Amino acid sequence: MTHVKRLKSGKSASYLEVSTETGRTHQIRIHLASAGHPVLGEMEYDRKPIERPLMRQIPRQMLHAYQLSFEHPYTRKMVSVTASLPDDFDQYLRLLGLEE
Repeated sequence: MTHVKRLKSGKSASYLEVSTETGRTHQIRIHLASAGHPVLGEMEYDRKPIERPLMRQIPRQMLHAYQLSFEHPYTRKMVSVTASLPDDFDQYLRLLGLEE
């Protein structure tokens, strides 16, 4: 199961918070593309031509795992790790008017 929360919307893109229950490979990319809202920079699951020049400049998938949590396999304690947005991700949020 994939849970999606829209944080901010623009004319041609939205900034989303997505969480998954199963952690399947490509799950977020596949689910969003099948709903007609592919991840920016997605090339495998979204085959439509990119019309907006700014969108064609995006060199990678705009996905970022800001928090990962899991049960440690030996201690059975929950481990949670967070990471700041990469500079390029933050730059495209600003260019698209989606910064928070």
